[in-house]
Amino acid sequence: MIKRILKGKLLLVQLVSIFILLSFSCSNSSPEVSNCLSTVIFSYENDELLPDTNFSAFVETVSEVRRIDWFSIENRESNFKWIIENPYVFSDSNTSWACALNLRNNEKIPKGIYDVVYQDSAGNSVKSVMNVYFPDDLYEKNFFQAEEIYGNQTLKKIALYDAENVLLYYGIIKDNWKNAEAIFKANDKAEKYRICYSSNDNSYMILSQFVYKSTEENQ
Repeated sequence: MIKRILKGKLLLVQLVSIFILLSFSCSNSSPEVSNCLSTVIFSYENDELLPDTNFSAFVETVSEVRRIDWFSIENRESNFKWIIENPYVFSDSNTSWACALNLRNNEKIPKGIYDVVYQDSAGNSVKSVMNVYFPDDLYEKNFFQAEEIYGNQTLKKIALYDAENVLLYYGIIKDNWKNAEAIFKANDKAEKYRICYSSNDNSYMILSQFVYKSTEENQ
């Protein structure tokens, strides 16, 4: 898992990258894509409002990811297309990824099969596919409704941040973290947190509104 690779980035980058499993090998040959993954994010500014939505795409390569020029993803049914000219890239000794983060649509994000085109700096390209999946009814649910319906079908975790939005912890909610006061007491550097539900295959995530330490102290 790569929980610590993107430490210090914004919440979206940190959370959607946690699920990726690493398996890299470097090559100077034509590009090869071994896997394409996506995560749709339903995030809430207020527990009673409908969610803001976006999604992120991750392309795992067998070739050296830093040789990438661009990649594109296109929904087969709607022909809605994103071209990512400056993807975020990272790698370790096992794998390489090119990422498109915070992708949005003026309407609802199209579900289904997407065609992926990956091109390197030498002009060589390769095609692959990616599946974008999430429950349709999440668009119409506030956080409490989404939690009630999908809370038992997903993995519940917590994300803690400091004053500069650096991720301090992402993981299970410990037994003694019974409420906000207990959470901040046990994590004195944390300034805010949010509850995160993710599907078992990480195809979608449900993020609560932020709870701030300053708000709790003023109560």
